[in-house]
Amino acid sequence: MGRYYDYYNEVYERRGVEVVLEGSSYVAHHDGVRRGVLQELVFHSRGDLCRDWVPDAQVVGNDFDP
Repeated sequence: MGRYYDYYNEVYERRGVEVVLEGSSYVAHHDGVRRGVLQELVFHSRGDLCRDWVPDAQVVGNDFDP
């Protein structure tokens, strides 16, 4: 059985206030990144499609490029 990048959200709301809790295994995530495994895609506002939540990091493409 392989190691996978596990990620989850828990969303709670009380009296009109929403709280989102996140959890993940960054050790597994970074191991996958080093092996070249595509584990997430994030579309940033400048048009970059990245393999990470960090803008300009691990850019796969840009929707605004010709």
